[in-house]
Amino acid sequence: FHVTGVQTCALPILFASSAAFAAPLSMISVGEFGGYRVKAPCSFGSAARLCTLDTMGSVSVISSGPGFASYPVAGHQKVGRIGADLDCDIVDVTDLDLLGYRPAHLRPLRCAEDNAAFPLIGIPFFEGRIFAFDFPRAEFTWNAPLSHPRPLLRIGGDSHWMAMEGSFGGEKVLVAFDTGNPVTRSEE
Repeated sequence: FHVTGVQTCALPILFASSAAFAAPLSMISVGEFGGYRVKAPCSFGSAARLCTLDTMGSVSVISSGPGFASYPVAGHQKVGRIGADLDCDIVDVTDLDLLGYRPAHLRPLRCAEDNAAFPLIGIPFFEGRIFAFDFPRAEFTWNAPLSHPRPLLRIGGDSHWMAMEGSFGGEKVLVAFDTGNPVTRSEE
């Protein structure tokens, strides 16, 4: 399997700010298959955390644990997963800071399950921003000029997923770009 020359991946969409922000990426080993989750420093209020950056997550998710319980509820949503559905609150977060970017409102799901991936920042947070993952340098950037950006393609029924061109056994394929899933899978 080969993704053609990928060192840095970027979604080239305009970002409202002219300032560039950079932070170290943490590659957290997960599970028995030798996979990794991609995390970057973030804060909710004054609490510093590592947020999972999930480029295929259709929503952002926080836990109901310490530091997240006080956010006001804006609605409810059931989330399907393997084995069970989760009943989650949609909450209004106004104090998230990721690389100096502070959205006026983030509406993540707050779920009772304790998961090492939480807080998880999904694709709606990335929408409309230039961002880059530089894996060899272990760096994540917002709004930084790139010499050779690799645009990501929007795919899927609602175009919520991102992919890039690659090859598998000499055949050209689209490869899902999912920084939140530590396991790679191929289907024929």
